[in-house]
Amino acid sequence: MFKHILFSALLSLTATFAAFADPITDVIADQIDAFADRDPDRAFSHASPMIQSQFGSPARFATMVEQGYPSLWSNKTKLFTERLEQGPQARQIVIVTGTNGARAAFAYDMIRIGEGWKINGVRPMPLSDESV
Repeated sequence: MFKHILFSALLSLTATFAAFADPITDVIADQIDAFADRDPDRAFSHASPMIQSQFGSPARFATMVEQGYPSLWSNKTKLFTERLEQGPQARQIVIVTGTNGARAAFAYDMIRIGEGWKINGVRPMPLSDESV
């Protein structure tokens, strides 16, 4: 009996964790974590071919993020909110808290390439009272 209950609990837990797996948020989260880890190569690997050709190298990309998006570069937490998907494109809103405590919202434009997703652009968004 105990084995049956334990097995059921583990199966339920596995299904719960599988429900959290999301290819879009996984890519964004890993890039944001790469910024915090100061790993420009890993962060750059999540950029679309268009973004990669625009910046040319992980170092140039990292410099742009550090100077232009300090709350992404030095982040402490991230919260995924609304998403709009249309075929091979999606827009995911992410609220980031920087290490300085400042919160900022960003719209991530995503593009499906093959079986995976790449980040095709990021823009700051107004942080509404509802997102706080």
